[in-house]
Amino acid sequence: MQSSHEEASSGLAAIRLAAGRALRRFPGVLIVATLASVVFIHGLLTDRLGAESPHWMLLIPCILGISWLYSLSLIAERRWKGRWKTLGPLLIGAATLALYYWRIRTFPPSSHPLSFILEIAGLAVALHLFAAYAPFLGYRQPRAFWEYNRRIFLRFLLGLLFSGTLMLGITLFLVVLRSILAKFPLEILQIVLSVLLVGVFNTWFFLAGVPEDFDGLEAAPQPYPRALKFFAQFVLLPLILIIGASLALWMLIKLSGGFSLQATGVSAFLTLGGFGLLTYLLLYPLEEDARQRWLKIYRRGFFLALFPFLAIFAIQAFGLVQKFGWTPPRYYGLIFLVWGAALCLYLVLSRRPHIAWIPVSLSLLALATVAGPWSAVPLTQASQKNRLAKMLGNPLPIDQARLRTLDPKRRTQLESQVAYVEESLGCEALQPYFGELLGSRHHEESPCSTMDVLRVLRRDPALPPEELEVEVVNINFLEQSSNEALNIRGYDLYFSSSAIQFLEAGQSSSDCNQYAGSPPLCVRRGTESYRIEVFRQGRRLGDIDLEPMVQALLKKHASEKIKAGEDAHYRTFDLPPSDMSFETRLGGRPARIDFEHLRLEQRGQRISPESVRFSLLFQERT
Repeated sequence: MQSSHEEASSGLAAIRLAAGRALRRFPGVLIVATLASVVFIHGLLTDRLGAESPHWMLLIPCILGISWLYSLSLIAERRWKGRWKTLGPLLIGAATLALYYWRIRTFPPSSHPLSFILEIAGLAVALHLFAAYAPFLGYRQPRAFWEYNRRIFLRFLLGLLFSGTLMLGITLFLVVLRSILAKFPLEILQIVLSVLLVGVFNTWFFLAGVPEDFDGLEAAPQPYPRALKFFAQFVLLPLILIIGASLALWMLIKLSGGFSLQATGVSAFLTLGGFGLLTYLLLYPLEEDARQRWLKIYRRGFFLALFPFLAIFAIQAFGLVQKFGWTPPRYYGLIFLVWGAALCLYLVLSRRPHIAWIPVSLSLLALATVAGPWSAVPLTQASQKNRLAKMLGNPLPIDQARLRTLDPKRRTQLESQVAYVEESLGCEALQPYFGELLGSRHHEESPCSTMDVLRVLRRDPALPPEELEVEVVNINFLEQSSNEALNIRGYDLYFSSSAIQFLEAGQSSSDCNQYAGSPPLCVRRGTESYRIEVFRQGRRLGDIDLEPMVQALLKKHASEKIKAGEDAHYRTFDLPPSDMSFETRLGGRPARIDFEHLRLEQRGQRISPESVRFSLLFQERT
């Protein structure tokens, strides 16, 4: 009988043996995982992980390289002999990752952030799914495929458990150590240890549990785990059927009432389908047993019931695309819906489905969304540009006069379309459509700005045309912070600025107090108008003319000559509360306005209010 010391020694020997075997099998994976951890730690400690940081340019290929080199190593292990088992994956991985690093260096992510985010996400998904079937390329071994993925999935969860436990232990240890060594940089130590645990230890632990004998997994599979069968058959399966039946009934009621596509409904069915698919995959080996006929009934019944809903959602999503164009959410949503419907059809019609096609098809779809003319970004950008061109009509670029003649509905649609194209492609992409309207006269703006375009779209057509060629001067009056007591003598009610809902130009009084907890007072001001309307709980109290107050402020403060060093295009006056307070009348009764912020915009000789914020005091009607 072994002593505890001998047991400990044999345990350590087994750990060393497994760690060494993992290092020999996957040297490239451990190299990029360690490099990624070191780069990340250095970036955190030096505060160099900003959007323009070169750390990200090295970190991204390393992170992608973990799953890529893992798959290459497994392919080489089954197909190559001798030193090429190790050298082949290292050379191929180093060359491809170096090319991708060069691509990032040449076209930095900050130049097209959305494009890079979708590209990296698509590559990460494709490479992780590739790892699920890489060792079986050229082999048809369904039971080995299932057993391999079951083991690496459980190994991944076990690795997270081990890493999480160690991180918790280290955190508690450092909390105790803090009371002893108050000046020791414990935060730095915690960052370093946490990143190394997740990046190096967790990766190494996972690799040590990857199966080696794939032929043995197919020829002599282990008995199906009874605990897993019990959980999937008697816990997971009934829950999915009950929830699925309830969701289908709810959706049928909605569809009978003219239900249109909503993200919540689509997400609910995709989630249900995901859990239903996971349940089938967990029970997949039991389908070989002739006594387990219920599994075939579940497979065909569940996915047949799911198919019509996914097909309806896909048709509605395609209708949205035809009406409003492609956007990334619609693009990915439609892809998943079509893929889900095709998978349901395959699982229903197939006598013995080959589950390897699930990660294969998904990984190929993920790659298709990354590169080529049908990938997410080029397709959505071209769609939105075409939609913008149809809204504006010919000839292009459009001028202010034609822009003002568009009907209100078209102008509202165009406003959101311009904002979307600018956000996804940048202001310069709008140049062919708006031309000189994008030339900014705003001193603080970049040479290309959509501010003037949006002003024309939001402007009341009844007002005279904008003088866009005139440079803009912003004049700000701000209240100085004060701890003085507020004098409310002569007034019955006081509403601070936080108790007032200030509507944007163009909003109607119906937008006041729409929700529970809305401010009790509502103020509406028209475009370029000095006259404001005041509403209280849906009742109009009257209006106030701000123009005399504005003229008094301009005459007293802004009439002075600009001093040396002041910005002539952006003037700010920080005034005492007494200068920002004005007596007026509201509905024929005494009132007082205490401005907190008043922003004016001057174009040539015309001065109009841009934004106002104030407190209001007034007498109630007796």
